[in-house]
Amino acid sequence: MKKILAIALIVIGPLAGLSPSAFAQGTSNKGTDFWVAYAGHIDGKLSRMTLFLSSDINTTYKVEGNGQVIASGNILANVITPVFVDPNVIDVHIASFDVVESKKGINITSGSPISVYTIISNSARTGGSLILPTKALGREYYAFSYQNAGGTQNNTARSEFTIVAVEDNTEIEITPTVSSFNGARQANTTFKITQKLNKGDIYQYQSANDVSGSLIRTLGNCKPIAVFSGSTWTAFCEDGNTRTNPNVSLPGRPTPSGGDNLYQQLFPVSSWGRNFVTAPFFNTENG
Repeated sequence: MKKILAIALIVIGPLAGLSPSAFAQGTSNKGTDFWVAYAGHIDGKLSRMTLFLSSDINTTYKVEGNGQVIASGNILANVITPVFVDPNVIDVHIASFDVVESKKGINITSGSPISVYTIISNSARTGGSLILPTKALGREYYAFSYQNAGGTQNNTARSEFTIVAVEDNTEIEITPTVSSFNGARQANTTFKITQKLNKGDIYQYQSANDVSGSLIRTLGNCKPIAVFSGSTWTAFCEDGNTRTNPNVSLPGRPTPSGGDNLYQQLFPVSSWGRNFVTAPFFNTENG
């Protein structure tokens, strides 16, 4: 957890930015308005969300969700301001799927541009994401997640994507690559969310299998949306890994003994680029 927090503090500094193509369009991860989804977590309301706010100048901020003020105050220049979100106090955790949750989106506003990073965690289960400002959002996204190689965790381990509307009367169309958890939505069959979403409304899609490649887009009037994808809990490891769970087995591959929620805000297709720089993790063979 300490290592993850250290990474978070580095990422959310005032100079943190988006992809080169996004910069070419004059966009960065700094802004004065953000929308966040408290996506489904295996531990439900036992989990907690922490928002990390930073700015290179002194400014003010307000965090709201479900029609209530979660926190407000001042951000000191170059000092990280954490905001803790307890879903038992303000109900913003999204445990549902294939329904519209009214006003469950978390809205962060500030007097001057800030950067935002968020983590959803419980005990050793942790997932985090850089948050894009509203001005950097788009209308077309592809989900990214990972196939769970562990157990079902009593049917609570699910791959998911979570949509937040940032404008009223937002019409959304989805083409999922896998069927929904309850089988009501079929793989590779396009459908519209029956109810139009208003500002702050959330829709979450969940499946027992990897939702990667699912297409999410808005229809008419080019209304932007914020989209997050990942899972409530996913376990994975490379072939040859010796850390396996003897109580669960999958033919021909190791079964990991632990997992985490995956949580990441998606970049809109309009911001995608062609050239990227990455750094490999040390000694990841079979790990």
